[in-house]
Amino acid sequence: MSIEEPYGELLTSTVRILTWNVWARYGPWAEREPRFIAALTAADPDIVLLQESWRADDGTTQAERLAAALGYEHWHAGTGSLAMDGWQPVAAIVSRWPLREVAQAAMTVPAELRGWPGEILTAAVDGPRGTIPVIDVALDWPPQSSALRQAAVRDLAQRAKNHGRDHGPFPVVVTGDFNAPPESAELRLLTGLGDTAVPGFVLFDAWEKAGDGPGVTWDRDNRWAAPTLLPSRRIDFVLTGWPAPGGGAGDVVAAELVGREPGDGVPPSDHYGVLATLRY
Repeated sequence: MSIEEPYGELLTSTVRILTWNVWARYGPWAEREPRFIAALTAADPDIVLLQESWRADDGTTQAERLAAALGYEHWHAGTGSLAMDGWQPVAAIVSRWPLREVAQAAMTVPAELRGWPGEILTAAVDGPRGTIPVIDVALDWPPQSSALRQAAVRDLAQRAKNHGRDHGPFPVVVTGDFNAPPESAELRLLTGLGDTAVPGFVLFDAWEKAGDGPGVTWDRDNRWAAPTLLPSRRIDFVLTGWPAPGGGAGDVVAAELVGREPGDGVPPSDHYGVLATLRY
């Protein structure tokens, strides 16, 4: 390696990682699900990290159904804190490759901050060319809850640093619904646009590195998002750590939105998914 080429010859093999808030069983979920499966199948991801997936009271999970549709054997659905009529929204992971050390945790935030602290689902994916440490994130949604999200992100950053350190050399991949745009204080704490939440630890925004256009994931043109009257924003992210030495594993080479096609006027979710292709 040299100053001109610090990573040496770059890897050409890749892994495809998709994050998506799939809106659980809200709205006409049975009508939405086949469109979601079709979009997921067309995207052909290796690892899928879901927010607002669902777990039914009878033990059925959307993650298991999606794994079956993709022909994958590896999935995990977390537990939810919000009980609905016969089901609950949960975080979930579906993977082409085995999952291990799967763990769920609520964010640690100061008691005086009101609202939902958010949660993470962590896992180590045993891919064919080494372990991929991943984290699935969901943060509280109200626009006025930035202070709460910033506190959650400070906790997240330390957890992400530890998770990546424990499962290197492939950098940690943090994905999810942050309910905040790239220029927000929350994201700036992670991406180095301001003082980082943990000294010396930074994540890179896959869309900023390799996406085309604004990359809006919460879109007023989406019929499920429109009734909220909230502005269109990019609030869903794939974030990656520093590419690994000796080939640049973890470097983002492509990023695209998934689920924008309405499918006979029925979008799969109120969010669009983000698919990132990384060197692996």
